[in-house]
Amino acid sequence: MWMRGVLAGVVVVVAVGTVSGCTTSSVGDRAGCVPRTDVSPRTAHPGDVVTLTTTDACDVPVPDDGWEVSAFAPVEGAQHTTVRSDEPLDGSWSASVTLPSDFPLGEATLGIENWDFSTCPDDASCAAPFGSFRVVAP
Repeated sequence: MWMRGVLAGVVVVVAVGTVSGCTTSSVGDRAGCVPRTDVSPRTAHPGDVVTLTTTDACDVPVPDDGWEVSAFAPVEGAQHTTVRSDEPLDGSWSASVTLPSDFPLGEATLGIENWDFSTCPDDASCAAPFGSFRVVAP
């Protein structure tokens, strides 16, 4: 059930990001923006390092325990692979995750899992900083 919610959120993020860019960082107020992210490499193998980056600067507070950056596959019961980053989204932010050797093959997602949605209206769909990549056999 949790995974379906995450997948629905990722689909919304990708769709909204494609249409609007989902950021105010390039023009106007940087407060409250959602940074556009890039995942590299776009195709990875179990055991590889996958990196989430953004060149957008967003004036949003870093959570007390840092950003929780997770890679996960849309497979029931699949584990997250998570790292923490306490760096601000200053226009040169990145975080890298090493995929475990048993990471599931197929489509996967990498993003900031503890993004603050508190300013999102109850009747709206709000974007989050996630990107997709594909995991293939070595």
